[in-house]
Amino acid sequence: MARRPDGPTSSNADSTFQIGRKKADEDQLQPTVQNTLRKLTACKTYYETARRSFRYKHPYLASQAEAVKHSARSRARRKRLLEARQSVLAEDEVGLWKCATIDLMSDEEDGIVGGVSGWIVRPPSFRSQELTELCATLQSRLEAIPKYRATHHRRLQNGLNSDRMPLVTYSSESENRHLMVL
Repeated sequence: MARRPDGPTSSNADSTFQIGRKKADEDQLQPTVQNTLRKLTACKTYYETARRSFRYKHPYLASQAEAVKHSARSRARRKRLLEARQSVLAEDEVGLWKCATIDLMSDEEDGIVGGVSGWIVRPPSFRSQELTELCATLQSRLEAIPKYRATHHRRLQNGLNSDRMPLVTYSSESENRHLMVL
C-alpha cells in the first residue's frame, strides 16, 4: 500500500471517507424517517377513528357508543377540573395534592335544578375526607375568580356519590392519603 504524504494509508483514508459519507447520509435520512413515521401514525389514528365511527353506527352498538362518548366527556371534564384546581393551590397544600389524579376528581353531569341548568357534582365515594375538603377549598377559590365563573358551567349541587370504581393501580404512598378505606 502506498502511503499518503499526510500519514494514513490509502486504504484507511478510503474507509474513513466511506464512514464519513455514511454518517452524512444517515443524518439526511433521519428527518425523512421521522416524517414517514409521523405520517404512518396519523394514518393509523385516522383508520382507528374511521373504524370506530363505522362500528358505532350499527344499531346493536348504539348503547356502547353512547357510553364511550359519555365516559370520554366525563374524563375530559375531570381533567380540566384537576388542572383548574392546581392553578389555585397554596404552597402548604402541594404535599397532599401532588399525587392527585383525574380519577379522584368529581363527576360533573349536565342537569337542571330548580329551572337552572348547570352541572350536578358527584364526588367519588373512595376519595378521602381530607382530599375532599381540599377540593372544596380549591373550588371555592376558583369560583371567587370572575373569569372562571364567566367561562365555566355553574355547579348546582352535590349529588349522590359517583358509582365509579376505585383505582386498581395506585401508589401506596398516595393511597394512604387520598383513598378511603371502604
